[in-house]
Amino acid sequence: MGAVQAVVTGALGLPASQLAPRGLGTGRLESFSGYAARISARIAVPAPQFVRRAFQDAQGGADLPLRGTVAAAARKLNVGERDSPVAAALGRYTGRAELDRLSYFAFLDLFGAVERGLLVVHRRWCSECWRADAPEPYERKVWWLGLVDVCDRHRCLLESRCPACGRRQPTLPRAVRIQVCSYCGHDLVSPPVVPRHGPGLDRMLWYAREAALLVHAGEAIALAGSDERGTMLEAYTRLAAAAGERGLPAVRRFFADEIHRAVGSKVEALLSALWRLDSSVLELFSPAVRDMVRGGDAEPSGG
Repeated sequence: MGAVQAVVTGALGLPASQLAPRGLGTGRLESFSGYAARISARIAVPAPQFVRRAFQDAQGGADLPLRGTVAAAARKLNVGERDSPVAAALGRYTGRAELDRLSYFAFLDLFGAVERGLLVVHRRWCSECWRADAPEPYERKVWWLGLVDVCDRHRCLLESRCPACGRRQPTLPRAVRIQVCSYCGHDLVSPPVVPRHGPGLDRMLWYAREAALLVHAGEAIALAGSDERGTMLEAYTRLAAAAGERGLPAVRRFFADEIHRAVGSKVEALLSALWRLDSSVLELFSPAVRDMVRGGDAEPSGG
């Protein structure tokens, strides 16, 4: 059972685990909901039940919440909240202090309010990544971003439906094995679907790579405790000027508007503008954050 300890903690009434998140310090960081699911798999307790117990613990041992409340709490794990009671309960349970890095809290705090549709509502995965993860697959945080459709490492489409029953998978797997369908029990790992080569695929792969950089930058910002807004304003000014020089008036207007708005970017519009300028999202951040991202491990760590 690896990191699982024979200890019972709080109202959870379950064996405690000090399981380390995977992918720390990389763009392939584990998602919060995926981390909870991986712990549940280690202790052979279905993830919804595990999070339900964590929710109960966060409420001071009150009655177990309704299943709909648990599902909502699970979705919020990926979005993140400052001092989230459920996240705090999981932190106490695991003894891990870095769990905020698994959510999009720092990322969304920098870019403004949560955008509708920014994060998908169903689990997604790359079968090739899960094969490489064997014997313990894990869920990447970047797979939850709605603007990411492919795995840039394996150049295949992300999957969300069971290859046997065709149903989309819920935020938390109902089986204790992460790669098993929550409804029919079929193995979710299937032959990858690779899009046809061309400009469309090039752009999809670029979005996936840049989104991974954003994930890593969000973690670096959280670690450094830095306020990147001033750096971003300077970057917007520089990018607006570059767009004007290249004869891209729509892109120039976008960055010029961001200078006055400061936060609240439409993330997909931001990436679209950067794509047209052939610029990286790393240009938005301070040298310290860029150095942390560029110096990150190539392979996931932890486990």
